Amino acid sequence: MCTRLVLALRLSLVLGLLVAFIPASPAQAGPIKLEAFLSGANVVDANGNSSRGDPDGSGLGLITLNPGPDRPNSGSICFNITVNNVDLTGVAVTINDGRKGKLGTTLVTLPTTFVNGKAEGCATADRDVINRLKKKFKKFNLTVATTAFPGGALRAQFRRN
Repeated sequence: MCTRLVLALRLSLVLGLLVAFIPASPAQAGPIKLEAFLSGANVVDANGNSSRGDPDGSGLGLITLNPGPDRPNSGSICFNITVNNVDLTGVAVTINDGRKGKLGTTLVTLPTTFVNGKAEGCATADRDVINRLKKKFKKFNLTVATTAFPGGALRAQFRRN
């Protein structure tokens, strides 16, 4: 009886150590933070040519990706965006699948209201989109478009924060 107890304790210890050292899968990992240093010089047209966004505008976009449970539109993308020297009339902020030098398509439109050049909030997003952003964030960009610059006043590729 004592031998069985000792074996059970040893097995529990070994299993406990294995679980402690197995890294979490991407789906289990916590939120991922990305940043984007926004500039008008990064804006491109459909052919990949610089389309001259706002020449004196700049900004910083910080986003946090939260995949949420395994069901559609269960995740969230929280954001904190600051822009400088940009007329924000008719502003729209989007996350796009275009890598550097490529226009790409819009994946998520962030519900932004800027006050003194700053906007923050969260948007729901499909878990698959969030997981794509987490895995290949360099292939995605943040774009700030305005009435004066409908193709984009500012843009930047994401990088880890």
